[in-house]
Amino acid sequence: MITRQETIEAETGLKYEVIANGSQRGMLAVAEGKAAIGMISANLELEIEKIAKTNPGSLDGKDLRAHSIGETRVAFVSHPSNPVKSLTLDQIAAILKGDVKSWSEVGGGGGTIVIIAEKKGGGIRSLVEGALLSKGDIKAELREAAVAPQVVKIAAQLPTALGLSTARSVTPAVAVIETDKPISQPLLLVTLGEPSKQALKIIQAAKKAFAN
Repeated sequence: MITRQETIEAETGLKYEVIANGSQRGMLAVAEGKAAIGMISANLELEIEKIAKTNPGSLDGKDLRAHSIGETRVAFVSHPSNPVKSLTLDQIAAILKGDVKSWSEVGGGGGTIVIIAEKKGGGIRSLVEGALLSKGDIKAELREAAVAPQVVKIAAQLPTALGLSTARSVTPAVAVIETDKPISQPLLLVTLGEPSKQALKIIQAAKKAFAN
């Protein structure tokens, strides 16, 4: 199967390297001139606000430009053995706040709920915290992963897990928890100022690749 990266390279005639290190670290790399393009999966203003909160003075952000290439949805995943198949967003918020600690409190078989999420600075984590925790932090028992695909792998091995991932990262190894409302996840490329001709080629090709 041809990957999106291969599709983009074929469309543009350019080679590029993807470094999966989290949305906020990618933004900082762009701002510092270490990368031409960063990819984030949460609102640009939200990510800038999060960086300002955790690393004051490290990023101004006024010269960053976001370019939408598509969107997906947040996926809340669990171990396949988990009998809980659906939760409301209010219930998930209560779990993330630490107010609900056991699966037995939401119709499950028991066991302390362990949240699996990207490290602070990851786009999906920032998006969920912004949507459900008023931009606050997760207070529940937490196990961090480097990137979203690792969240899925950990949730597939931990019977009490509740993973914060993306619909694009879901595999048959996990169960998806249905919710009463979706949380849409924007997919954005970020440049420092207006994109160069080469960066613009990649942005346009990425829009085409993610539309398929």
